[in-house]
Amino acid sequence: MVDQTDQYAESVLNPRFSMISEVYIGKPYFEEDVLKKKYLIEKLSIRQIAEEFSSSKSTVLKYLQLYKIKFKKRGSSELAKPNPAYGERRYGNKLIKNQKEVEVIDLILKLHKSGQSYRAIARTLNKMEVPTRIRNGGWHHEVVRSILIRVEKK
Repeated sequence: MVDQTDQYAESVLNPRFSMISEVYIGKPYFEEDVLKKKYLIEKLSIRQIAEEFSSSKSTVLKYLQLYKIKFKKRGSSELAKPNPAYGERRYGNKLIKNQKEVEVIDLILKLHKSGQSYRAIARTLNKMEVPTRIRNGGWHHEVVRSILIRVEKK
């Protein structure tokens, strides 16, 4: 008598066939008009498009290059900025001036023109109990420096 279980186990453990894999090349992952609509008209970021289509950012980039769609500059859209600069605030889709912060900027400029260092200006603002944007902690000389650099560029 031949043991049937041994033959079955041997055929499963030592298969005598080869696997042939086939690659299906179908429609492109992103169609040009859909990608242009999302990226240029709706102004979605590459990350947002990738999330919407359950794709990777590199795939979105690849198709942007394939269709020769020009990349947007970083920070080109006001909406792309995560937080408005000190002295500005968001009102709907627009950036408007925050009057209280503009007054603080004017004070910082006045103190800087009088010859005070960034650290001295930060100390003065802390002594005057001028609130920071996040309202906890105090003024730091690097924040004063970045505000002055941004204002001087305008």
